[in-house]
Amino acid sequence: STKLCPPIGTKLPPIKTASVEPLSPNADRQVQRHESQPRTVCRRDHGNLKLLIAPRHPDRIASLEKQAAKKGLSFVRISRLSGDAPPTPSAYLLDRMGVLADFYRIADAVFIGGSFVPIGGHNLVEPAYFGKPVLFGPWMSNFREMVQAFKEAGAGVEVSGKETLKNELLKLMRDPERRHRMGEAARGLVAFHQGATLKNRDWVLSVLARETKGVSS
Repeated sequence: STKLCPPIGTKLPPIKTASVEPLSPNADRQVQRHESQPRTVCRRDHGNLKLLIAPRHPDRIASLEKQAAKKGLSFVRISRLSGDAPPTPSAYLLDRMGVLADFYRIADAVFIGGSFVPIGGHNLVEPAYFGKPVLFGPWMSNFREMVQAFKEAGAGVEVSGKETLKNELLKLMRDPERRHRMGEAARGLVAFHQGATLKNRDWVLSVLARETKGVSS
């Protein structure tokens, strides 16, 4: 099985970390819109902030690196980390499959990609499972009910664009108590809905049992 680099503790120490999960475009006409999604936040406002970008499809990694180079940003691929002194890139790029959960565990906040463009967003459950506050853009049409539940529970924040994302992230970085409250609310939502299929099955069976009993009598 694929394992995370052993010295991950030295590479991503317990500092403020924002995890980003962008979605690869589903059609050629969406590429330009999708590529315009914010890739970084203002690190000068919070020097300890580290950004992890997790592309949904590995074939986008080279494209992301080229974009970063044009903007003067430096990415370090997770697969290239070693046990030497940690580098100080603008962002980390997750280029290994099956290890995103490990990074959710150490993130302080998670932004759901694919939500600043009209392609439907991503599922909020995985970061919520690890008790992380979740931020997302206005385009979460594939998860409307879930988004509403997160908002009502105080587990997630909708941001309208790059500036509001930056501002909300910085607020969370400066307020560990709020991060904790939001994370616990997110974890609570997941726990509440776990086993929903079994609960629905039991309810249906109980109704059928009552109706069958009524017919028999």
